[in-house]
Amino acid sequence: MKITRLLLLAGILAFGASCASVKNQGQMENQVSTIQDLDKLAKPTHDTSMFPIAKKGEERIIINLPELKNEGDYEVELVVGKWTDVDCNHHSLVGELKEETAKGWGYDYYMFETDGNMISTRMACPDQELERKLIQAQSKKVGYNSKLPIVVFVPEGYTVSYKLWNSLGMITVDQE
Repeated sequence: MKITRLLLLAGILAFGASCASVKNQGQMENQVSTIQDLDKLAKPTHDTSMFPIAKKGEERIIINLPELKNEGDYEVELVVGKWTDVDCNHHSLVGELKEETAKGWGYDYYMFETDGNMISTRMACPDQELERKLIQAQSKKVGYNSKLPIVVFVPEGYTVSYKLWNSLGMITVDQE
C-alpha cells in the first residue's frame, strides 16, 4: 500500500516537473529555448478570406503558428475566457468550442457558444470581496498545423489564449 502511494506521488511530481508554464517572451526564451525559436509565433500571416467574417457582437480571433519540425508532435490547446469580478469561490465559464467547416473549402474553424453563465463552488466567503479574474471555459485541443491559421469566433468581450503542448510539456502563449 505504501509503495503504491509512493509511486503515485512520484508520478504526480514527475508530471508536474515536466510542465513549463510561460507567461511572457522573456520567460519563454529562458525556459524552453531548447524546444524551438518561438519568437515567430505571431508573425506568419495566412489568407483568411475563406473563413466567415465576424457577425455583429462577435470577434474573429486568428492564431498564426510558425513552421516547426515534427509538427505532428505538437498540439494546440484553445482556451476561451472572460474577465469578470468574482468572489472567493472557484468559477468556470459555461460554454463550448464547436468545430465548424468553411463551406467549399473544408478548413476547420471554431465557434464559442455560451449564454455567459458561470458555475462555481458554493463556499462561504467571509470578506465578501470581489476580485477581477479571468474565468475560463473548458479547453479544446487541436492539432498543430502551421500551414493554416486557427480561426476562433467568440462573443465580444471574451478572450482567446492558447497553450502549445509537446512531449516536454506545455508552453502558454496569451493571445489578445
